[in-house]
Amino acid sequence: MLGFGHAQSFTGSYYNAPLNLVLEEVSSQCNVKMAYDFDLVAKFTVTAKLHKVTLSEALQVAFENTPLTFIEINGVFVIKPDPGKLQVLTIAPAPLPPKYKVMGLVREKLSGETLPYASISLSGTQNGVAANSDGYFSIITQQADSLLLSISYLGYLPAQLTVSPANQRGLLVVELDRQVEVFDAVMIAAPRSDVMQVESEPSRIRLNSARITELPSLSELDITAPIQLLPGIDGTTESMAGLSIRKSGPDENLVLYDGFTVYKIDHFFGAFSSFNAKAIKDVQVFKGGYDATYGGRASGVVEITGKSGSMNKTSVDVGMDLLSTDVTIETPVGKRASFIISGRRSFTDKIQSSLYESLLKSTRADLSSYTKVPAYVSNETSDPSFYYYDLNTKLTINLSSSDVVSMSGYKGRDKLTFFDSGAKYSIDENSDWGSSGMSLRWARQWSSSFSQTLVFGGSRYNLFYQHLDSLRKRKPLTLFQNDTIQKQFILDSRINDVSLTLSNSLNLNENNSLDFGFSVNSVKTDFSESSLHQVNQNVIIDTTRIVANDSRVLSVYAQNTYSNGILKLFKTGIRVNRHSLTNKTYFEPRVQIAIAASSILQLKASAGRYHQFINRIPMVSATDYRSVWAVSDGARFPVVISDHYIAGFSLKPYSSMSIDVEGYSKFTDGLAAIYNSYRRTATNKITLNRSFYKYSSTVLGLDVMLKQNFGRYQLWLAYTLSKASNESKTINGSDSYPAYDDQLHELKIFGVAKVRRWNFSLAWIYGSGKPWDAPTFTNSTVLSPSYSKNSERLPAYQRLDLAIGYAYNIGKVDCKVGMNIVNVLDISNILGRPYQIKDDAYEQVLQGISPLEFSDINGMGRLNTLYFNFSF
Repeated sequence: MLGFGHAQSFTGSYYNAPLNLVLEEVSSQCNVKMAYDFDLVAKFTVTAKLHKVTLSEALQVAFENTPLTFIEINGVFVIKPDPGKLQVLTIAPAPLPPKYKVMGLVREKLSGETLPYASISLSGTQNGVAANSDGYFSIITQQADSLLLSISYLGYLPAQLTVSPANQRGLLVVELDRQVEVFDAVMIAAPRSDVMQVESEPSRIRLNSARITELPSLSELDITAPIQLLPGIDGTTESMAGLSIRKSGPDENLVLYDGFTVYKIDHFFGAFSSFNAKAIKDVQVFKGGYDATYGGRASGVVEITGKSGSMNKTSVDVGMDLLSTDVTIETPVGKRASFIISGRRSFTDKIQSSLYESLLKSTRADLSSYTKVPAYVSNETSDPSFYYYDLNTKLTINLSSSDVVSMSGYKGRDKLTFFDSGAKYSIDENSDWGSSGMSLRWARQWSSSFSQTLVFGGSRYNLFYQHLDSLRKRKPLTLFQNDTIQKQFILDSRINDVSLTLSNSLNLNENNSLDFGFSVNSVKTDFSESSLHQVNQNVIIDTTRIVANDSRVLSVYAQNTYSNGILKLFKTGIRVNRHSLTNKTYFEPRVQIAIAASSILQLKASAGRYHQFINRIPMVSATDYRSVWAVSDGARFPVVISDHYIAGFSLKPYSSMSIDVEGYSKFTDGLAAIYNSYRRTATNKITLNRSFYKYSSTVLGLDVMLKQNFGRYQLWLAYTLSKASNESKTINGSDSYPAYDDQLHELKIFGVAKVRRWNFSLAWIYGSGKPWDAPTFTNSTVLSPSYSKNSERLPAYQRLDLAIGYAYNIGKVDCKVGMNIVNVLDISNILGRPYQIKDDAYEQVLQGISPLEFSDINGMGRLNTLYFNFSF
């Protein structure tokens, strides 16, 4: 064996890895040629850890438990049976039918980016698999004959290719693009241009990150506005911060960005998303009933996967609209890495467009009465100074064909300052709020059957809101006497979130897979609130509150996924959480099932229990962005417990039509909110007492989604019938009452069309009236016996939005220009009707008049925006 005169070094770690794959890596690292019978070698596996061993040592370990040996002939290493081990081979018991494994990677051809959660199905069967978050997939089969694989990903051309498991060597790389060229046996099907796609799992929907920007919104980069067009997700709040999934609060939704939690997802007081669509690869929405891999929230999950950047060439994308400019750069870093950076900043603190003026008026109506005041009140006019920005970065390193390391970062911030003073008033506001996060992620495909992902994530949220104003106004029934009214509200809220998660996936056989793992999550919250309201030095409200908590949750989970024939999915799992503050263990059993009843009908159902260990408490009103977060302590802020039950079906009567229907019930306990009570003191003053109270909620609903394709045109209909009610021992005499987001009917119809270089989309949203609270009092400021909480209803909501886009090329530069019009018909909608105590509350009570004054929160009027985009 003359070939060992040179001492090549080899390093590798294997667990039940096919011998043929090990030999390929040895050949590659040591730069030697090998010849062997693939059918013979592929029957054996290798489990070993090798570190800087010689070529000879590597081969000896690889063949240790096999009847094989090797010789060198003219520099080629020939693998052959060992005569000394043939007896062992012949007397061995008859082997079981061999299991063949196909291991592959799905990626985009143009950029080389992997496609997370791509679908891989075996044509002619009911079986299929999904790629993991890094685009890897594996198929285990006892079929040695050729398999016809169908690979698809939303927004890409699907491909079909034939592989032979018995002859498949190495990693199968599948590239999807408008021109797919993977192997000779490839068929190109019609483009998948759906805006969204209903998955086989109950309540799971995937959004097409490339096409969601074509739907109407205030920002063409918004990824959450299209989410609000889904059934079961409230589209009438006009707030991305108020993403209500199946009539639960926004804080009950887990928003993950590359593995870390994001607590603030909006810009401009909830007008649009703070996530930049140009930095996003994949968006998945779970409206409930999700599996055991997710935890920590009681309602839904929005999982966002950021782009990893192009592996092939550098590209630049520049855009601008009437509020901001943005730049995105993707570039390869060497041969094994890629980097993307995407930033956006508004110029609203320097240039105030008509869109900015209109948007500020609708989102902060309380400031509009102060801006540009008449000259007889003040010698100067002023406008609030406001800006926002967000930044996304990601570095991806392919250490090997089986190892991927990525580092992601995100930061979003809004800031508003406003100071003005005159002869009779002064106003001073300073608000600063935002989120930031980062994650370090390592994923390894140990073998075709086993993969592992380790994610370290950290995020922060901060809100500082300070509003001071003083006003002098004439006393009633007097000519020269004035009242001096002073109001001050200061809110400071912070969250620090750190997590470590290890996820494992093991394919047991062609029908079974096992997922298991653990996570440690540390969350620290602290907030302070100070509220002062006085008239002529007489205090009406004087409240100061400071709350701080620190908790850790240790979670472990395990779940088995089984599929065979018409049983498309049967997933059973459990998640167990240990909470440090309550010192209790919380169990979360979960189950999902999907059955292909026929070629056009699929039945589905899910059930599960979910716990939440952090709460968001609105400080002003249900629709206001000024809220605080508090960690559950089991006392003042209980642990939230929610039980989900979902059942429905998906029907595809024609290739161009699909219908999805889901009925659901959700029972949630341990919710907390602010309760306002009023009393008259011994000195005849009216005071406001604010305290936390606990309540439970019940939501019953039916979601219907219908999609119809007309060639290049798509029409979607989303309808929700629901009822949401709350119950508390301390509110409404313990009787149930409508929740603030209770809405019997919500209907959304939207369509998209492509006509040559033009894109058109139209969305119409209708929602029946939501409740509002109108407390009534006796003359002693005691609630009237006839009072019932949330007994009044706001008018119905309706809005029509339009988007038009045009794409063209200037040389090698791709250009796009477009216009979005929100509320085309300029319909006046009322989003809420909060109240506050009057300045002359005591006099009002003496006259038998309610001490409260109500004010309407109006929705957006007609808003027009233009945008331009250039990429090269």
